[in-house]
Amino acid sequence: MTNEQEILKRCIKGDNRALTALYDRYAPKLLGVCLRYVPAKSDAEDILQDAFIKILRNLERFEYRGEGSVEGWMRRIVVNSSLNFLRDREKNMVLVENMMPADVEAGDEDDVSPRVSPEEIIRLIQQLPAGYRTVLNLFVFEHYSHKEISVLLNCSESNSKSQLLRARMLLKKNMMQFIANKEFVPVYEKQ
Repeated sequence: MTNEQEILKRCIKGDNRALTALYDRYAPKLLGVCLRYVPAKSDAEDILQDAFIKILRNLERFEYRGEGSVEGWMRRIVVNSSLNFLRDREKNMVLVENMMPADVEAGDEDDVSPRVSPEEIIRLIQQLPAGYRTVLNLFVFEHYSHKEISVLLNCSESNSKSQLLRARMLLKKNMMQFIANKEFVPVYEKQ
């Protein structure tokens, strides 16, 4: 089963093979999206399961707009499910200045990405505080604007920009430390 539209039609009719094909095709990518927001794999798998239930319940309402539209729609549901998980888990997740780590001095080091593998970068992102990680993921990977992020997270645009800047600085510092030590020791906020 290769045609996206055919799989959708068969899923709506309740064809179990089509449901399996849909899951097998998109679950690995969507799990990756979950893991960018929630570092614990078991939590990410729970989010993915809940998201797939929402996807299957709303499949009849989905308007097919060509190849790739299904994945984009499903990705949006997974991102929203991840954000809801974070909200539920950390009640009153308010992104305010006093909850952020102290400013991290930006180093003059050259770009570190060639010396850090993608898997290591993902691991370092997962170690960021929840607010930083969430804004970074929404802005960098999901391509939301700061205005859209402020609406999603119920914060100001300037707060979103500040969270992103600090996330990048902390991530860079942690990458430099990782490279220097060949092992990761996370930098956390001072209490």
